[in-house]
Amino acid sequence: MCRKLFAAWMVLALLGGMFVTRTPVSAMPQLLPAAPSSWCVAGDFNSWNNASTPLYDDGTHGDVIPEDNIFSLDYTVAAAGNYGWKIVKCGDWETAYPAQNAWLNTAAANQVVKITFDANNHANDAGWDLLPAQNIVNAVDTLPASFTAVGSFQGWVNNDPNTLMAHVGSGI
Repeated sequence: MCRKLFAAWMVLALLGGMFVTRTPVSAMPQLLPAAPSSWCVAGDFNSWNNASTPLYDDGTHGDVIPEDNIFSLDYTVAAAGNYGWKIVKCGDWETAYPAQNAWLNTAAANQVVKITFDANNHANDAGWDLLPAQNIVNAVDTLPASFTAVGSFQGWVNNDPNTLMAHVGSGI
């Protein structure tokens, strides 16, 4: 008796399922919009707004490798010029890198500059000793025509041809 009742119940359940409206499954996955990080860039080029320009670590907006703790942004600078900037915890001037402003140069209007913030700790990495070892900021921009090493060793002369530095490529 129990078996017959169970079988009848199963048949009713199967028949009932035939009349349920089913939602079609999309064949293409829906892409989610990129999520900004809690790190922002603030500088002369965005009126020092410390909350409006987030960096990303998800492979979008100029970020190369997702979730590597290196936050990036391809930012279009409206006018050619020299700009001070820094990385801040979005909306928080107390957490900012570097302590003094970094700078970048653009040679043309609407130039795209790649801004990066490496939050990894490199203190125990083999090879070079990086200073700082963590919270490293960088901008891939337009280099000036030349740089000169200046210091007390050469009398603080900023146009000394003997201490003119050479560009070797890749921003170095």
